[in-house]
Amino acid sequence: MFLSAQSGAVMYIIYFFGPDGSGKTTQAMFLSNRLRKNGLKTKVSWMRGSHTFVSILLRFLSRFDSYKGSVNPYYSVSMPKNMARLCWFLEYISAIPVILLRFVLPSFFGYVVIADRYVLDLLVWISLVTGDLSFCRSFLARHLISLALRAKVKFFVVADLKDLARRSGEEISLLRDQLDLYNSLKVDANVLDTTDKSPNITFQEVLDTLDNKGFHWNR
Repeated sequence: MFLSAQSGAVMYIIYFFGPDGSGKTTQAMFLSNRLRKNGLKTKVSWMRGSHTFVSILLRFLSRFDSYKGSVNPYYSVSMPKNMARLCWFLEYISAIPVILLRFVLPSFFGYVVIADRYVLDLLVWISLVTGDLSFCRSFLARHLISLALRAKVKFFVVADLKDLARRSGEEISLLRDQLDLYNSLKVDANVLDTTDKSPNITFQEVLDTLDNKGFHWNR
């Protein structure tokens, strides 16, 4: 049985967040498999950026040379700097249905939702693709942070830059920017440093942390 130390709680979201290549997906899948073996309903959910109608909009804009670029790698689009605040708002509201359908509702209906990227990762994504780091201080960002804080347990998954680059194939400069943004959020979370560690060793740290937080099941 998977129990909370606080009786009567109905929402369980366990959140892994951090830069590309840190090991979030591996740990999310390990945990999902373990919980399923113990008879629990689990759902691994993922989000980052450019969802729902923004995805449609960017597909349309990618046809025009004036919007072509590499800032948003999913669509090979770069938005003008003077459109940054509009992009913030559009990305934010386009993510709301995803948050509700992939995270909140499954949790409400009794699933343990394991978030392999969630709203903090969306916040970092929006900051990077709009090229305006002041987004992190905006009202929209504060709301996203408040949603992240509702997760039962949060794991900030990190590694040194060389490991991140080797695993993800991303440029070290981009990964450094990601790390800097995550650190600037100052969210209270359990840090998993996966540098030079096997996934199994890291997963044992996940299980130990969940035990210490009052979550128990037959291992």
